[in-house]
Amino acid sequence: MVLNRMSFIKAWFIFDAIIALFPPFYWLVNRQDSFFGYPATLVYFLLVSCCITASVVVAYVIDPNRGYAR
Repeated sequence: MVLNRMSFIKAWFIFDAIIALFPPFYWLVNRQDSFFGYPATLVYFLLVSCCITASVVVAYVIDPNRGYAR
């Protein structure tokens, strides 16, 4: 079970790296899109930062080797 969780976290980190390093390709065309009145770039980077933060928090919570002082 722990191996399955850790492989899930590794896959999530790879996904985080891909979405952080390679923004959507259509931005290269310089389209002006907006979501609910906010620029697409702002919405994209806010969602990416929330996804990366969530992956770090989840990895910390399920890490079996945290080494609590007993």
